[in-house]
Amino acid sequence: MKKLRTYLDTAVRYVKHKQKPSTAREVTLHEQPERALLDAEGEDSGQTPEVVEPGPLTVRSISGKIVHSQEIAGHGTRVMDIVSSVCESTNARMDEVHLMAGESILKHDMILGHGECVTHPGPGNTLEVSLAVVPGPSLTAHSMSGSRIEVLDHVPEIRQDCHFDRDYEFTSLGDFANKPGMHYIMTCNDDRKTSANKVMWRLDLREEAVVFINFRSQAHVQQGHALDWLRRDGWELQPDFKSTVSSGFPNGPYSGPVYAQAFCPRNRQHLVDLMGSNYWEGAYFVFVQMGSFAL
Repeated sequence: MKKLRTYLDTAVRYVKHKQKPSTAREVTLHEQPERALLDAEGEDSGQTPEVVEPGPLTVRSISGKIVHSQEIAGHGTRVMDIVSSVCESTNARMDEVHLMAGESILKHDMILGHGECVTHPGPGNTLEVSLAVVPGPSLTAHSMSGSRIEVLDHVPEIRQDCHFDRDYEFTSLGDFANKPGMHYIMTCNDDRKTSANKVMWRLDLREEAVVFINFRSQAHVQQGHALDWLRRDGWELQPDFKSTVSSGFPNGPYSGPVYAQAFCPRNRQHLVDLMGSNYWEGAYFVFVQMGSFAL
């Protein structure tokens, strides 16, 4: 706490000394929390870093426009706090924000003045930071079991495999065929064992999309206890949407109901949790149509 008091007293003296009317050009000011000036390794580490009096910090886009500015930043300011403020003022996604001070990259886990991170030049000087927003893929997928999962930027062809770990094939793609922007999520059928009350797969959307869940059969929905989470999570039955048809053991060919939901990510991020298939005959299929489409 003594270290925190030293930082805060210095900040207060600096602000009182510098406080005067000013005009801002395209500047979004954010009041930084006191924790931004704390030593992340704290008093437990036994290390006492050199205290550098704080000063202003400005973040500019490549065009030179100021996207974030703060009056107090110095030794101990977390880069993650700066990134968070930039995201608030620009609606950028955190993992797409890249900051540089001069030729030094400011990694999100860095702290000003610590390790390889730059140090603030001190009172009377502004630390100029450059911002680059590098868009990531519009859609990624993650399997909670650690099994192989991949986003295909197309719909499989007839007689192509449905899964990585089975030789089951599609014999028809139904209404998923020839749809603009349609992707297929290639998965492992062994994930079928995942309970209906646990997340099986997770999609990370950065752009608008419609996600489709194609069950193997009506029995899959009922016996897999899917109706509870489908209703809870906002999935809607598409009675006029033609299902895929696939081979499989023991009761193939399979075709079943299709459910869908449209998503519009905020700040280029929306996580879609797909619950466990919970059905011994197989896992359901997932298709994603990128773009804004009415259901």
